[in-house]
Amino acid sequence: MSSFNLIGYLTESIEATREDYVNDLQACTPEMLTFRPEKGGRSIADFTYEVAVVNNRIAARMRGEDPGPWPFEGWVTAPEEMQTTEALVNAINESANAVAEALKGQTEAKLLEEVTFGNSSPTSLFKLATMVPYHTGYHDGQMNYIQSLHGDQDVHWK
Repeated sequence: MSSFNLIGYLTESIEATREDYVNDLQACTPEMLTFRPEKGGRSIADFTYEVAVVNNRIAARMRGEDPGPWPFEGWVTAPEEMQTTEALVNAINESANAVAEALKGQTEAKLLEEVTFGNSSPTSLFKLATMVPYHTGYHDGQMNYIQSLHGDQDVHWK
């Protein structure tokens, strides 16, 4: 009977989703990165920056650090320096790697212990870890939609 490696599975899921996201991000033109479909809409740069911020907050919590209060009111907006492909790719890679590295320092039992995260209800490190690929994939779908609005119908995943 083989045992299931939960931490390995979570790490692989985070890394695979990060790779797909980065491939899609690198296929964007500079115009796509800052395009907002409607007034009040979000750009690829905005929600990509949000993914990196959330990932870094989760990594901090996994390391036993307090990430502090949520630093934004309303939707997250990417600062100007975070509106280039290079800056966004680096932010996604660094933040996903931070979560994967923080996971390596956990045990399966520790992942299931109750923790608090900001003002939210108690959760577990396992639930926070599963949020990373879910949240990244959710915003990858938004990016794909914006790409399609610009005529890009390709699948950029390898």
